Amino acid sequence: MPCQASSSTSTTSPTFASGAILVLSSNGSVLGCFANDGLLTLYRTYTFGVGQLVYGNGGVQVQSGVTTFEINQAYAGTTTVAGGATLNLGSGGSSGSIAGDITNTGIVNFNKNSATTYSGLLRGTGDVGILRGTVTFTNNNVFTGRTTIANGATLVLGGSAGNLTGSI
Repeated sequence: MPCQASSSTSTTSPTFASGAILVLSSNGSVLGCFANDGLLTLYRTYTFGVGQLVYGNGGVQVQSGVTTFEINQAYAGTTTVAGGATLNLGSGGSSGSIAGDITNTGIVNFNKNSATTYSGLLRGTGDVGILRGTVTFTNNNVFTGRTTIANGATLVLGGSAGNLTGSI
């Protein structure tokens, strides 16, 4: 998958193979795209904006700080959010998503001003925030954390499988 070009990023994709681990441990924005067939592990605070796509079969671990995906990510692996860490899917605009499952012991926020359907499996003891827009869960989620729905936001439990097991 090609990266989205912008004036401040390269269109050359670093690639890490299955079994490889890339650890990023300083604050700031990530430059460029990643062909991820291994594991991308994030410590501290990161923003993935235009031209900063993670794709491939690998997973992402958010170990600490706040990671924000401002664009729709294309990796297929599981996203793990550790206790004390936060993953923001969107920053109030119209994009920012992942496709795979989420294991959450921290906080996952859905923060898009447009309708979003999340069909992955959401599990763990962490909390989920619906901050903006309408979010539809279509999977049989098994997380036991708290779900917070902000004023003006909507959570839809869609299809025959969309559900919550934690408190709202």
